[in-house]
Amino acid sequence: NFSEMLVSPDGLGVDPGPLDLWDPLGLIDDEESFARRRAVEIKHGRISMIAFIGMLVQELDITFPGSLDLQGEYPFDQVLA
Repeated sequence: NFSEMLVSPDGLGVDPGPLDLWDPLGLIDDEESFARRRAVEIKHGRISMIAFIGMLVQELDITFPGSLDLQGEYPFDQVLA
């Protein structure tokens, strides 16, 4: 059964791989907060990926249409870096 192959040995979804599980602080022992820590780690990873895209946009001098004010007097492409 394929679903049985996806289950990890510890039941938490952690596959230790060939080098065994590395958890020097013993955080995996607290099963009540494990799901929250996993969700927070995924959230932080997504935020860091978005931040990296923002860094690339700035580094490549990509400008967007529009202006800094509502009157249109200060366009984005004329802002000095």
